[in-house]
Amino acid sequence: MSDHQSLGHGRRKAILRTARRQKTKTRCQPQAVQPKICATCQLSTAEPPAKDAPDISGCLCRIRRCRHDSMGRIIAFISRKMRTHLVERLAPFDLGAGQYPFVIALLRRGSCSQDKLAELTAMDKSTTARVLRTLEQKGFITRTPVPENRRMNMVHPTPKAEALKEELEHQLDALNQELTKGLSLAEQQLLRNMLHKLEQNAGNLNTL
Repeated sequence: MSDHQSLGHGRRKAILRTARRQKTKTRCQPQAVQPKICATCQLSTAEPPAKDAPDISGCLCRIRRCRHDSMGRIIAFISRKMRTHLVERLAPFDLGAGQYPFVIALLRRGSCSQDKLAELTAMDKSTTARVLRTLEQKGFITRTPVPENRRMNMVHPTPKAEALKEELEHQLDALNQELTKGLSLAEQQLLRNMLHKLEQNAGNLNTL
C-alpha cells in the first residue's frame, strides 16, 4: 500500500469514528418532549399523551386535559374572585375573609351548635373555633355551653350581626347577579342543579 493510499484509508477511518461518536452522543441526549396542542382550544396540554394513547383530540376527555378548561381550576378561580370582591364590600363592617361565612350561616339558620356551624361552612373544627373566638371578640356572636354536654357550645348571632343581615344579603345578591350576567333564568337554574351535584360528589370524597 502506498503512502497516499494509507493516508486516504486513515482519513476515512477517522471520519467514521467521528460520525459514530456524534450518533452515540445524539442518542444519549434526552429528547425534548413537545406538548401536544389541543385541537379544540389550541392550548398546550399540561402533559403530552403517552405514545400508545389513542388520538382523542377534540373529544370531551381531551378538552378536560387543558389546564385552562380544568373544572377544579375554574371553580377555584370563581371562588377566589367572589371571596376577594365580597371581602372588599364587607370591609366597612369589620368582617374578614374567613369570618363572613359563619355570620351568614348563623343569620340564615339561626342559633346552632359549633359543630353544626363547622359543617355548614365546610371548615374544620379548629378553624371554626378560632374564627368564632374572633367573632365573639368583635361582638358578632355569643357562645353558651350546652347543659347536657358542657364540651359543646351553642352559637348565637348578636343584635350587631342581625343588624347586618339585610346588607349582607344585598351584597351577596349583587355579586351573584354580576357573576351570572348573560345567563338566562333557565341557564342559571341548570347551573345551580349541576353545582349541587358537584357539591354532593365533593361531600362523598371523604368516604372513598
